[in-house]
Amino acid sequence: MHTKIERYITNQLIKLASEILNIENKIKKRKKEKIENKNNSNNVKEYIKWNFYLSKKDKPLKCFVYVDVPDGTVMVKPREMEENYFLISINALNDIKRNNQDILKNIFFKKFNITFDHIYNNCSFLTLIVNKIINKQYIIDTITLTSLLSSFYLTRNFFYQAFLQLLSSEIIWNPYIYNIWCNLYHTTLPLKLFMIKQTYSYSNILFNYITQYVRSKLIKLETKLINNSLKKKILIDTIKDNIYDKNLYTIATDSCDKYEDEFYYI
Repeated sequence: MHTKIERYITNQLIKLASEILNIENKIKKRKKEKIENKNNSNNVKEYIKWNFYLSKKDKPLKCFVYVDVPDGTVMVKPREMEENYFLISINALNDIKRNNQDILKNIFFKKFNITFDHIYNNCSFLTLIVNKIINKQYIIDTITLTSLLSSFYLTRNFFYQAFLQLLSSEIIWNPYIYNIWCNLYHTTLPLKLFMIKQTYSYSNILFNYITQYVRSKLIKLETKLINNSLKKKILIDTIKDNIYDKNLYTIATDSCDKYEDEFYYI
């Protein structure tokens, strides 16, 4: 009898010890995952630096997304990437950033953590303002709602006169139309609430459509501002590189036709 009790106690102690070990292993695993997540978050904060290029009429550059780009378009690539033929236009890069975040992670063969800090550091103050507005959807919603309410307030007399004109017109008192709105007016409360709910839903859909339209226009404006800012930076850097002894010199290869076999040094 005592032997059975001892065996039972021993088995229970073994089970308890195994459970304690399992709990301890789980705690260690969670701590390890937290450390890895913290390291990953620190790595995300690191941003890459970009090289900037300008596509010109005499020296057109190819974008690996849009292929052909207009003259004066800024092209970029990560500074650590050696291949010069993997250029992407700022138009394509910003469009992917704003509308296809999943694709953004896959460009440049997932070799780089794509960040825009270096690009924004070379942009104008107006560009940064537009960028912050696009990043905060509630700001776009507020601006859109304020604009709509202001428009309705400024045109309230027009709508009031139009409403009075409609009430005194033959259309509203047409037997068929009169029967419709009269039935709606005298309908039950649940149906009226349902109609109000449907009206709110359709109004919300229309409002979302307007906000998305405003956002798309802001994205185009942001892209244009970024391109102009980086274009100015490229031109300024080019002038600085060509200045020697406080005089501006022209590099012979810059103005030489690529089809000419000979050129002269200045």
